[in-house]
Amino acid sequence: MKYVIIGGDAAGMSAAMQIVRAKQNHDITVLERGEIYSYGQCGLPYTISGIVDEPEDVIARSVETFRNKYGINAKINHNVTNVDQDNKEVHGTITTTGEPFKYEYDKLLIASGASPVNPNWDGIDLSGIFHVKTIPDTKDILSYLKKDVKNVTIVGGGYIGLEMAENFKEIGKNVTIIQRGHQLMSPFDSDMAKLIHNEAENKTLMLSSVNQ
Repeated sequence: MKYVIIGGDAAGMSAAMQIVRAKQNHDITVLERGEIYSYGQCGLPYTISGIVDEPEDVIARSVETFRNKYGINAKINHNVTNVDQDNKEVHGTITTTGEPFKYEYDKLLIASGASPVNPNWDGIDLSGIFHVKTIPDTKDILSYLKKDVKNVTIVGGGYIGLEMAENFKEIGKNVTIIQRGHQLMSPFDSDMAKLIHNEAENKTLMLSSVNQ
């Protein structure tokens, strides 16, 4: 049976490894748009302060490990653009060459995750504006910090926003968090969110709320 998995990070590779363990004769192809497999995104903010030494330290298993040790056909730079359900095929292009590809499947798992939302704002592409999702994203921020950066503004007071704020503060930056809603960590109950808000203020973070 041919398995095709779109996405080579936590969900996709967890599924792939379950197939490896359960099936003796597995035929698994994983199509990853980037070049890095199986890394812990939640650890990336801690590379800013040096708690995690290097962005690559959050990689759990390399693409070579999946290929050579587990027999998974782990592809990189493969961007899927279409799924043909009638013929059970996935189509896309290799991002480095523009070459098209096609893979047939018996079972398909879409584990592509989410992409950062870049607001349609004037100036969103200016130098010094970043999002945080991947190891290359983090490397871009670390490279920019080599300049004389004193003030950092973070849009979004969720998990990653707060972790980034904590680590920027750890290296001596002035940090402002802008949160669209009325509280940090919007999934939390208000009493818990108030504790988080108070802790952020104790860390001398500047907070701004924009209710919409």
